[in-house]
Formats: sequence, structure tokens, C-alpha cells
Amino acid sequence: MINTLNQPTTVKHIKIIQECPRCKKTVCNAHRIVNVRANFSVSEIRKSIAVYFKKAKCKQHPFAALVTTYSFHHSETITTNN
Repeated sequence: MINTLNQPTTVKHIKIIQECPRCKKTVCNAHRIVNVRANFSVSEIRKSIAVYFKKAKCKQHPFAALVTTYSFHHSETITTNN
């Protein structure tokens, strides 16, 4: 996405962890980069990330519903000069 208005863009790095509730193993540990407004909350991000994030499966318990945790990792402010 190109910022044509010369306004700073805030990019948030969200850490996603999926754990099996039965064996307590981390099945998937990933980072996603999301372009959001500066004062966001992680609960708002869940809805937009869920579309792009594929659910993993535990090898020992393939039918167990995994527990997915979203946490804020860090942010960057990107300014473009046209």
C-alpha cells in the first residue's frame, strides 16, 4: 500500500500463538504485520487477522480445538516523502 497523503502509517506486529489445550504444546507461533490506526486494541485485530491466518492442528490431538492467543509485539511508524 502506498501512502499518497504523506501521513505517517502505523504498522503493528502481532504475535499469534496456537496451543493444544490437552497436551499444552505450542502448535504454531507466528507474527503478522497489520496496518492499523495508532490507538488500536488487540481485540480489534483478531477479526481482521482471522481471515488470513490458517488454523493449525495438533499431531497428537487433531480434533482438539486449539487455544489462539494474540499479543502485541511492537509497532513501527512509517513516513513516506513524495
